[in-house]
Amino acid sequence: MLPLVAGEAGRPTLLVTPLRDREADVAEVQACVARARSAWAAAGAPDNLVALSPDQPSHMTEDELNTLLAWLAGLARKAAGKGFGLRSWH
Repeated sequence: MLPLVAGEAGRPTLLVTPLRDREADVAEVQACVARARSAWAAAGAPDNLVALSPDQPSHMTEDELNTLLAWLAGLARKAAGKGFGLRSWH
């Protein structure tokens, strides 16, 4: 997963990695997130990486959906303030 994530370094990214995901090794995921944080910092945009690790299985709760929607709204406001839409943000 790291090459895929590191290729996005610096771009606005939201990672949701539940601690009780039955398909994931928690220690491996946390190590990957730590390496991703280093890549974002090296790209000069550490605050563009938001990583959440709720203590639950993999499913999206209403609170997580609201967090996602708020994150997207903030991203849209930031893009609009720079004079271009989200389609240009890639």
